[in-house]
Amino acid sequence: MLARANFSHYIIGLLFIAQIGWAQTPQTKEAFEVCTVGDYRTALKLYTAVRYADPADTAIFYQGLCYFNLGEYSQCIQTLQFITGSKPFRARAYYFMAKSAEAGGAISSALDDVRRVLKADSTLAPARKLLAQLLCSGKQFAAAVGVIDSTATADVIASIGNCLLNIERCDEAKTIARRVLSADSTNYAARLLLADAYFCSANYEYAAATYLKLFEQIATYPRILRRLGSCYLNMRESRYELVESYLKSYLAATGDSSAGVLTDIGRAYQGRAWFDSAAVYFAAAVRRDTTVAFSHFNLGLIYFRSFLQRTAKITDDRFSDMRKNARQFLQSLNPSKK
Repeated sequence: MLARANFSHYIIGLLFIAQIGWAQTPQTKEAFEVCTVGDYRTALKLYTAVRYADPADTAIFYQGLCYFNLGEYSQCIQTLQFITGSKPFRARAYYFMAKSAEAGGAISSALDDVRRVLKADSTLAPARKLLAQLLCSGKQFAAAVGVIDSTATADVIASIGNCLLNIERCDEAKTIARRVLSADSTNYAARLLLADAYFCSANYEYAAATYLKLFEQIATYPRILRRLGSCYLNMRESRYELVESYLKSYLAATGDSSAGVLTDIGRAYQGRAWFDSAAVYFAAAVRRDTTVAFSHFNLGLIYFRSFLQRTAKITDDRFSDMRKNARQFLQSLNPSKK
């Protein structure tokens, strides 16, 4: 039911668009209202009854849409095929046929359908995003990059860029970002992609500088807080105070107390030799996820360093006592030299 969870807000928008110019009856109005609140099973029964009474294109479209939201993708494709010849519904029908094919793992068929969408309506932004995602899924990266032009939406840029970053093709992601920025230097999605590409290639100084410029624009974006913390932690010269500040702000904003976040805060304390505070966060990270070996290692290392620190203090105290006793002994041998 992934489709229902991720696309309902967009689907409802399509429903209202598709409704325009269609004479409503009490039955169709009821079906439409049921569909918009997400009761797709009931809506399907109502639209099926409407379709039998009057096989209008709109009833067929809604019927197919209900099948899509119920995860019955084969039925969705079979239903929507009836209206692919209808100009008002062609692009939308092919779009949901493409989504259904994708959900069923038929990437080649999905690509064919989404190209038909764009042939019918080249301005349909979700279709361009879907095309980019499908090309990346099929490892057709050059073709995916070709989807980006001056009209590419933020979703398309992010979709292709993140796909490249996930497989560590950082330089290609940088190329995309710079190409977009050469035409529009204020493009937020491209600027974020460039920062992520620097981060992906472990160029933390440049990544931090780019994230900071974005942070000035949207200071409440938690993801930037997280990345800034990681950048300052992994730089050649770590800035532990900033790491602690950004990561604690991120933790407060999101409540994300994952092992990775807790471990990084612990490392910020560890870098300043605040071992007791570091131990608190490393121990919390271990409790959060016992499978992360790095958290266990850091916790053990902190305990060991704390032990050495305490041992060193005890040793210093003992040497101080020994020096004091030695002076007293020497003075007892030569009372005139006090």
